[in-house]
Amino acid sequence: MNEQTDQQLLKEYATAQSDSAFAELVRRHVDLVYSAARRMVCDDHLAKDVTQGVFLALAQSSYELTNRPVLDGWLHRTAQNLSSKLVRTEVRRRVREQEAVTMKEIFTGEPNTKWEQIAPQLDAALGELSETDRGAILLRYFENKSAREIAAQFGISEEAAHKRTTRSVQRLRDFFARRGVTVGASGLVALVAENGMQAAPAGLAGAVSTAVAVASVSAAATTVVSVGGLKIMTTSLLKFVLVGLAAVAASMVIVIQQNKSVELHQEIQNLHAQIKKSEATTADLADQLKVARRPVPSSGNPAELLQLRNEVGKLRAEMKAHETAQATKMRMQSEQSDANAMALTEANNRNVCINNLRQIDGAVQQWALENKKSVKDAGPRPDEIANYFPKNKAFTCPSGGSYVIGEIVSGPSCSLHGNLSVLTQKQNLGK
Repeated sequence: MNEQTDQQLLKEYATAQSDSAFAELVRRHVDLVYSAARRMVCDDHLAKDVTQGVFLALAQSSYELTNRPVLDGWLHRTAQNLSSKLVRTEVRRRVREQEAVTMKEIFTGEPNTKWEQIAPQLDAALGELSETDRGAILLRYFENKSAREIAAQFGISEEAAHKRTTRSVQRLRDFFARRGVTVGASGLVALVAENGMQAAPAGLAGAVSTAVAVASVSAAATTVVSVGGLKIMTTSLLKFVLVGLAAVAASMVIVIQQNKSVELHQEIQNLHAQIKKSEATTADLADQLKVARRPVPSSGNPAELLQLRNEVGKLRAEMKAHETAQATKMRMQSEQSDANAMALTEANNRNVCINNLRQIDGAVQQWALENKKSVKDAGPRPDEIANYFPKNKAFTCPSGGSYVIGEIVSGPSCSLHGNLSVLTQKQNLGK
């Protein structure tokens, strides 16, 4: 099994659900994932949660990743995303409990060595590299692969692998230089190679493999399972699952509202058909009335004339009553359709606004994480978080409201729809 590549092992797991293949993947990469998580969350227990979450995500995405020759870059990016969410969750939990903690208490103390200056920013620097460059750095200096082994995994020449690694190291140096940390290429390489990898706690690899196996058997089960006294799914990881379910629920709400919109359009078409039918009925009554109004030869019988006049009166009354009823019905249906359409549009706009606020909040929390901001610090300016959005995307409320970033803890707000935390609570309660 050790002679198989990562790609072969992942394909075997994706197609045959081979627990042994996945256990080998965990054994190979658990130190890399745990080390990255430990640097970012600075807590052994939280780092274990992140590690389990990364490999659970790997199992769930196994089909999509079978064509990737190198998994290290994907694993590091996933660890970075989960660590960011976990740090944000921990900060908010501590604030709600009114503990006098700051973000600096989540991280280690003030740095006093070169590595302590580099370590808090290392994963952010790796995150700015392309996936291929990041994979080359992780393979070379975190997993101690030779240039020949790197070239074989990427399917390139040994010289090209060496150039890619050298270029990636220079980009890391530039990243640190922009943040006031000056270090030579050889010094950076030595520090990363010496301190970048930490051995994962004993039993963590087996615990992760067992957790993934349990999740594969019953994806709906969220029961806490213990193996050798080690909790497989902790409260923090359960929070990740709940956040994912909330996102799926929000997407389902949008889909349901889109279906409602289609139903409204169908209802409008039906109303148009009823109008045409009503017009045809009105035309028939009008024709009958014209026939009734035609002069008839006098038969000299007063009773027959009186009967004809009564029939004409009845036809006129029926026609007027029919027109009044139809007009009232059409007006009520039109008003109801307009009200439903307006309510649906506002609900759609509200959900779009909530999604915008969530993306803004995610950028704020990532900015706070990278800049070591305390929960007591003021929030960032819009230009300070613009780079965290894809292609510097600017978010606007579809209902015409304006966004305010606010404090780090309180989250962003919309002038029309309100604060994100309040909106999320209402959405979870189904209001």
